[in-house]
Amino acid sequence: MFGMDDKKFRLERFLNDPHHTLIGYPDRGVVKTSAESSSKPVFVPRYPPQRTTSGSEQSTISHDSSQLSEPSSVTSLDSLASQILTGQPVHTGFGERPGPDPQLGIGTMSAIGHDYYLPCPLFDIMDCRFRFHPDDIERWILHSESHFHPSGPPPKSVCNFCDQMNERFDSTVTGDRYESWLNKMLHISQHYALGDLPENSRPDFFVLEYLKRIEAIDLEDYNNAVAYTERPPVDGLVDSDVESPSQARARREQQRRERVVDDLAKEKRAIRRAGVRRR
Repeated sequence: MFGMDDKKFRLERFLNDPHHTLIGYPDRGVVKTSAESSSKPVFVPRYPPQRTTSGSEQSTISHDSSQLSEPSSVTSLDSLASQILTGQPVHTGFGERPGPDPQLGIGTMSAIGHDYYLPCPLFDIMDCRFRFHPDDIERWILHSESHFHPSGPPPKSVCNFCDQMNERFDSTVTGDRYESWLNKMLHISQHYALGDLPENSRPDFFVLEYLKRIEAIDLEDYNNAVAYTERPPVDGLVDSDVESPSQARARREQQRRERVVDDLAKEKRAIRRAGVRRR
C-alpha cells in the first residue's frame, strides 16, 4: 500500500514525465522516432485533441516531428485539482478535459432557475418573513419545525390550499409527527411549484389550536387567525346575534303570552268563597 505522499509523488512524476510509465497508472502514450530526425523522440498523446479535417487534408497529413511534439507545459497535480474543482478546461498528456457545457448546465455551480419561492408556512400567523429557494427545501422544512420547538410539529394538519379536507396529515396514521409534517410540507411545495401564491393560502385550524396549546401564540393572535373567512363583504350584513326591531317585538309578545302571574290575594279570596259554599 502506498501512502498519500508517495501517491502524490508518483502522480506528479507521471504527469510531468511523458516517457515514464508507473505501475498502477495507464500508459500515457507511445514514443515514435521520426524518419527525418532519429535523434529526437516524438511523443504521441494517448488521447490527442480531436480536429475536424476534410478528406484531402487527411490524405496529406504527415506525422513528422514538426507536427507531433510534446506538450509545451504539463499541469502539476495541485493546479490540475484546482482546475477540475473550478470547472476550467484541463490540458494534460491525456488530452483536454472539456469545460462546463452552458446548454446542458453540467459542471456549473449555479442553481436551477425558478420563478417562485418557499415562504415560511406560518408567515401569516407568526409574522415570519423567512423564505427559501426551491432548491433549499430541506432548510425550509427545518425552519418550519423550529417554530414548534421544543414540543415538535403538530400531530395533525391539513393542506392550506386544497378545497376539500382529503389532504389531511395525521400522525395516528403515519405513527410519527415529524413524518406527517414532512408530508404536508412536501405537498405544499408542489402547490407553490404549480403557481399557487402564499396570499391565497388558508389558515390550518389544527395548527392554530396546537400553537395555542403549546403557548407559541397568545389568545389575541389566535382569535385574529380563526376569524378568517372567505365570505365576500355584503352591504347591511350583520352578525348572527344582532336582533332587528321586528324580531324584538315578536319576542316580547311571546314572552307576554307565556307569562304566568301568581296573585296570592286573589287565590285567598277564592279559597274563602269555596269554604263558605261547603257549609
